[in-house]
This record gives sequence, structure tokens and C-alpha cells, in this order.
Amino acid sequence: MIRNYTAEQSSAISSLQLEGQTVSVSWHSNPEKVYSFQASPGMAIALEAVMIHGHGDGSLGRLIANARRCGDLQEVVAS
Repeated sequence: MIRNYTAEQSSAISSLQLEGQTVSVSWHSNPEKVYSFQASPGMAIALEAVMIHGHGDGSLGRLIANARRCGDLQEVVAS
């Protein structure tokens, strides 16, 4: 599942891709660079819901940042 966001929809996130528990994110500040993360099962479900139904009054960028901070999204570093 892939969703692109305009600056009006998200001031931070340009695109979000979810394949199972693998999450790919690009930011408006550098849309050509894609960051990959491994999501916890609960976070993958939450992101899928956000991609389908929207993120309501919350900030998508804040959701991603908080998930990274608490370990629900672990960055996958290419070797």
C-alpha cells in the first residue's frame, strides 16, 4: 500500500509505503531519499489504518517520530 501526501495533508511526510511490517517514508524536505523501517505489528496496523482512513487531527510526522522514539519503528540500515 502506497500513499502520497500533499503539503496540505502532511507538512512533513511526502509518501508512506507499507508492505507487511516494512515501512518506507520520504519527507517533503527531501522526497528523493527514502527511509526504511521495520514496524512492530501494532504500529503496522496503526499505519495501515492511517493510510486508509486518514490521521484525523493528529500529525502524521509526529506519529512517525514518536514511533521511532519508542521503538515501534526501527530504521533498516543498508549494509
